[in-house]
Amino acid sequence: MTGSFWVRRFGAGIFPSPGLINAFIKTVSDELATGGDVRLVGFGSFVVKDRKARKGVNPQTKEPIDIQAKRVPKFVAGKGLKEKVV
Repeated sequence: MTGSFWVRRFGAGIFPSPGLINAFIKTVSDELATGGDVRLVGFGSFVVKDRKARKGVNPQTKEPIDIQAKRVPKFVAGKGLKEKVV
């Protein structure tokens, strides 16, 4: 979404401030970095998923490679969001 989207949809006075959006992103990022999760009821959850180490293949050389275990952020859509999209 761009700023012009917000202005067209809600009018110039409703545009969310960049500070608010940046604060939300920082809060979610900080919470996920500490292993927590952020739940927005009816919308969804931001969680951390642990991926196991696995074998992979280098697509250029076709050589087998080891992919290390890692933690990745994931968004899980909530019931309200799923119902609205379908």
